[in-house]
Amino acid sequence: YGNYRMKKDYNRYCHSLLRIEEVPFLFVFVCRPSALSNISRHNYTMEEIEQNVQRPVVKELCRLMRLRNEYKAFDGEILLSDLPDEQLEITRRSGDCEAVLCADLVTKAFSITCKDAAYNYEGV
Repeated sequence: YGNYRMKKDYNRYCHSLLRIEEVPFLFVFVCRPSALSNISRHNYTMEEIEQNVQRPVVKELCRLMRLRNEYKAFDGEILLSDLPDEQLEITRRSGDCEAVLCADLVTKAFSITCKDAAYNYEGV
């Protein structure tokens, strides 16, 4: 029970660190340096943050995090499909909201399809 409780509290703690509310991803970590170990981590200046949030990879990460934090399907159940080893399909569902991750583990291509098309995502 102790390990389960610790893991649950740690997951809740980590989840709270990754919440995005009109703040770029990197800014969360700069504002909360005491929340993370600073070993082998760079402390970004405001100028570096402003530059790095313009990078395509950071924009895509922020978009995925907003999807995860805003779309109601992630508040509900998780369903895993029984597919061949090289394929992955995970469905998240809450009420009438649904998000389906389809991934090809060989080509590393994936898509997230949501009932609300504004949240759909294609990635490689």
